[in-house]
Amino acid sequence: MHQSTTRSLTGNDEPVSADLEVQNLGYVPVYRRVFGILGSVCSVISVASPIGVFVAVYYQIIYGGYWGLSWGWIIPAILCVSQPLAIAELCSSIPVNGAFYWWTAALAPKSISRPLSFIVGWTNCMSLLTSLASFAYASASSIAYVISILRPDWVPTNSMIMGIAMGMVLFWGLINTLPMEKFQWVFFVTTAVMVLTNFIYVIAVPVTHAKQNLPFASAAQVFGEYTNSSLYDESIAVPMSFFCAVWVITGWQAPAFIAEETQNASRVAPRAIITSYIAIAFGGVVVCLVTAFCIPDILVAAADPSGFPMYTLVIEHWGKNVGCGFLMVLLLTGNMGGPSLLLTSASQVAAFARDGGLPFPHIFSHIHQSSNMPLAAIGLLVSGAILILLFALSTMARTIIFSLAVIAYLLTFAIPILLRITCHQRFVPGPLTYGRFSIPIHMWALSTICYFIIMESFPSSPDWTSSTFNYSWVISLGIVGLASVLWPTVRKNFRSIELQAFGGELHDVNATVITAVSSKVGNGSAQRSANEDGKAH
Repeated sequence: MHQSTTRSLTGNDEPVSADLEVQNLGYVPVYRRVFGILGSVCSVISVASPIGVFVAVYYQIIYGGYWGLSWGWIIPAILCVSQPLAIAELCSSIPVNGAFYWWTAALAPKSISRPLSFIVGWTNCMSLLTSLASFAYASASSIAYVISILRPDWVPTNSMIMGIAMGMVLFWGLINTLPMEKFQWVFFVTTAVMVLTNFIYVIAVPVTHAKQNLPFASAAQVFGEYTNSSLYDESIAVPMSFFCAVWVITGWQAPAFIAEETQNASRVAPRAIITSYIAIAFGGVVVCLVTAFCIPDILVAAADPSGFPMYTLVIEHWGKNVGCGFLMVLLLTGNMGGPSLLLTSASQVAAFARDGGLPFPHIFSHIHQSSNMPLAAIGLLVSGAILILLFALSTMARTIIFSLAVIAYLLTFAIPILLRITCHQRFVPGPLTYGRFSIPIHMWALSTICYFIIMESFPSSPDWTSSTFNYSWVISLGIVGLASVLWPTVRKNFRSIELQAFGGELHDVNATVITAVSSKVGNGSAQRSANEDGKAH
């Protein structure tokens, strides 16, 4: 069956149905379109809410003090706003679950499109696995810490924390067996509780602070006093203070990963990406500023032996029982973001398998029709995350693996953004397009990505040893190298992307359309061919 799509380069064309867009890209739509704008935004907030500040605020305080809590959030939030803008435009152009590797294949020159797409897809899968494991470990260690406050005689070992983390991953997998229509209520409820707990924090902590007649930090301190408690000098410490924001304001790209499950995806998914980023960035700055004003002595907070100064702040203000109760609600709610992370990750894995990027594609691309879930891909991710957690019993391995999640994640969407800049004549815009501002926005996004990849590669201290060195960049290069080695073994089965633009319209040149649940993966599909004579599309 041959299908074609027409899309005006101005983006003012007649809307094409979301299922037809997927069909025109060479697939039989198998997902029911469950998510609207609210569901897509909640899929992000349930994972990457400002609650993450509670875990990562240590970086802001150690590397910047009061300044880190204010400008250490505001500056990176502004610097990185170009990233969701860039990804939203790409998602609007090609709203499929494959996202990064698909956009890479569509934009790259034909000679390198397939291998480069495979490398991006493989790196993305590794990032998804490590992200899932690191999220589980962070949740488990935080919960174990709060329990140890309530029961001082219980000292959690690393193996205990790993056991809790593995149990969490298994629980997330069970939640993901729910039908998608019911599963989205996990998004709604989790997001509602998260918003409520954040609201309670930003209101109740200052009120309690005032009732206890504790001194507030002044605005001059919060916005103007820089304190570096690390061993690095300011040239390194200042950007290090940005990492709390960089790590917490994440997950906003999730709507692109469930585009095929989203209604009117070419419009709704990009809006959800931008809305999610703004919501997390704004909510985070409120939480950070409230925290800063309620810390009378930043040096005491920097010296907090627990590594969780905001936990200490809550317990000091509300007492051990009420404070720990609030933190447990906060952390358990945050833990319920795990099923959302697992679903959005599994949708990408299923898409990559559908295109022949993984072994046994007919298994891992299968979408269970009753639940509308990629159950086999979910099972693969759960198994992989548990295996990674076993390796992470080693402290050194844990540091490497969890740092890898950030660098690999940044690399995967740096490539399509770079191609949007260098191969702009191959890009056909969707309903969301920035016109002449598009290339500058993508250049801005690429610059910030490269900057934070470099900073993420620094060790936590200048006095590093072989055991404290940051090996994440080495492992990232190793994954790219492994993908390059694997490419000859999968090239026969890995799908290509052959979309052509004629007369300002995008056409599918495939003669057949494949299904995500088929036991066969089409060998011929897609390279987005640009007009080789240099004409603009």
